[in-house]
Amino acid sequence: MFHNKFLRNNSFLIIIAFVVIIAFYSTSLISYRNFFSIMLPAVFTTIGFIIAVIFLHKAEKKHSEDFIGIVFMGMGIRLLFLVVIITVSLIFLDINKNSFIFSVLIFYIYYLTIEIIYISIRNK
Repeated sequence: MFHNKFLRNNSFLIIIAFVVIIAFYSTSLISYRNFFSIMLPAVFTTIGFIIAVIFLHKAEKKHSEDFIGIVFMGMGIRLLFLVVIITVSLIFLDINKNSFIFSVLIFYIYYLTIEIIYISIRNK
């Protein structure tokens, strides 16, 4: 049960991050181009994290070998999704590439850390 509380608390932190980004844009601290360049990877990596959580819940009651297989399948699907959507975004959208790549890095590292902590909490 503690792991569900952990996900809830981190979901709250992500909502706060989205609100702060929107507040920066609405107060004209960042331009529309930078707002779009930051918000787009935030949404993409959030979708990737949701995919990871779905696969972790599918693998919850499985044997350890099946668990690893399901988690790796989720990682592969998430990786493919992120690579395709990020490549398409960088090629076709008029965005600030530095802000975009830096945002992807920050959000991806955050979600990966949360996922690792979540797995270790679940296995205790």
